[in-house]
Amino acid sequence: MKSVKEQALVHRFLDTVCRQIRARELHMEIKEELTAHLEEQVDNHIANGVPEKEALELAIANMGEPKRIGKGLNKAHRPRTDWVMLLLIVLLSAGGILAMYSINSSESNPMNAANLFEQKIALTVIGFVVMGLLWALDYRKIKKYSEILFALGIGFLMFGPSESNTMNGTSAWIPMGPLTLHIPTVAILLLMIGMAGIKPSRTWSWQVSLFQHIYRGLLPLILLAKMNTLIFGAVYLAIFIIQMWMIRRSLLQLTILGTGSLVLIGIFAARAKERMMGFLWPWNDPHGAGYMLLRARDAMQAGGWWGQGLGATNRTLPFIYNEGMFPYFIYCFGWIAGIAVLIIIFSFIWKAMVTTSGLKEDYGKRLSAAIGTLFAIQFIWSVMMIFGYAPFVGLTLPFLSYGGTSVVFPYALIGILLGIYRRRDMIPTGWSTKPI
Repeated sequence: MKSVKEQALVHRFLDTVCRQIRARELHMEIKEELTAHLEEQVDNHIANGVPEKEALELAIANMGEPKRIGKGLNKAHRPRTDWVMLLLIVLLSAGGILAMYSINSSESNPMNAANLFEQKIALTVIGFVVMGLLWALDYRKIKKYSEILFALGIGFLMFGPSESNTMNGTSAWIPMGPLTLHIPTVAILLLMIGMAGIKPSRTWSWQVSLFQHIYRGLLPLILLAKMNTLIFGAVYLAIFIIQMWMIRRSLLQLTILGTGSLVLIGIFAARAKERMMGFLWPWNDPHGAGYMLLRARDAMQAGGWWGQGLGATNRTLPFIYNEGMFPYFIYCFGWIAGIAVLIIIFSFIWKAMVTTSGLKEDYGKRLSAAIGTLFAIQFIWSVMMIFGYAPFVGLTLPFLSYGGTSVVFPYALIGILLGIYRRRDMIPTGWSTKPI
């Protein structure tokens, strides 16, 4: 007798099942799994004395009606939409637009020539369009460009500052018409997407391992430190450590990376001495390093539970559309609205963690972890510095604050994250073993 998988009856059964399943990439895997079940049943029937031909017919009959099986599998492996994540993004975006409208309506706007409200709406619409495009894109197509994207990120850090404007002692903004391109934001996005697609470190020799740690770890940190954007160096360092841990899971490697990180943090902290002093003892320099923290506290205390109202003026809060946006939000709409925003933010972080932990495909999991880490650090640090638990370092709240690239790029990352979630049940388990 032919083997079970060579039987015409089995082929017709499997083809009927798979015609109901839209995720064609899974057909081979599903056929193999169903064939294994059939073989097991046929063996049992034959062991009980049933003739081979009858045993095969019984096994197929026991499996059930093939169209019904196919429809059930199609339902289990259909594209998914993370509506909770989408809702949280819509709520954060609405909060950011409302805050910009309030700033525009007040006399607090330090950029009187610019209509922050209209620009925020335009950038948010662009962001949602970009998010939708990346949501629809099969994120696995990005993997083969990993090395190119990483090299572009390095190149951007190396040559971008020569074309940039200097603001507050930092050369990190490239003017593009009415907007600006923030070099660290763009570079970190390219670097982390590129790093997620590198080959597993178990294939590295010690020479390759040394090169990878210098090229992907140390070089970006040096370039970011050279631009005086230390917090973005810390963000990248966290992403790098998590990525290295995910592709190796070595305690020795983690110890070496952790020790090196502490040394770098010490160097960074020494360079950011003024900001650290302002963070630790703001009252010692209320008109200098401690000014931002003290004004933020004043604004939030003045807001009370219900706030000063839409369009309330606050001329003392610096960077009101950027780092000072959340204190101004509480100043206008009160602690009730502020707590609601915090709940949305921490719900977003929790949702990103749940999405990542539920993924089985390696590349998507690493990409999702990198995106989740970036957002978690940005949100948590921004909230901590407003309440005086971390120094002001130039980070802004994604989706809420104003900016050019800082508005659009978070939507691009969410588009990739939603795309990964969309295909989490449509990808064969063996896909991630393919090299770049």
